[in-house]
Amino acid sequence: MDEWITDELLAAVDARCNAASRGPWRALVEGRDFWGGDTFIQIANGTEQDMYVERTTDPPGGPRHAAPEDLDFIAGARQDIPLLLAEVRRLRTELSARRTDQTAGATPEHELGADPACARCGRSVVRNRSNYTAFEHMHWACFHYEFEHAIGDVTDPDVACADPACPARAFDPRPVQTWAADRELP
Repeated sequence: MDEWITDELLAAVDARCNAASRGPWRALVEGRDFWGGDTFIQIANGTEQDMYVERTTDPPGGPRHAAPEDLDFIAGARQDIPLLLAEVRRLRTELSARRTDQTAGATPEHELGADPACARCGRSVVRNRSNYTAFEHMHWACFHYEFEHAIGDVTDPDVACADPACPARAFDPRPVQTWAADRELP
């Protein structure tokens, strides 16, 4: 399937499900579940509401009855479809809540303008624009450098950063501080 299940399709499946006879349905296969009679799907226990499923085309000399696995699938659908509909709706609600949480307080992309610039390095912020305000109007790597290296203790040069995206690994546009081993720190 190339497209997501639309709300309209979900509503149509739900409508068909609600219009069908209430379950649980049971597949009763002659020779597996009972002896003597036809294979069928019991729609309502204790009533004569049964569904007989036959093939419309047969291999020569083959049975006209549907395969037991097909009957189990059809009967199981009565119980499975409501569960699947509920799960799709639950997951959609959860996804919507997560999206709302992630965008709360963030500047909407349409208000950022064309290619906002990083407050630290001045380069364009093209990727992860939704995180632009969350990281103080900086790229993630610049945000990391600013708060992990530049604000910390000035006596700690922190030149060996483990974060591969950190600008400290390749460059630091600010003046380099070096400390001699024989010099006392202030």
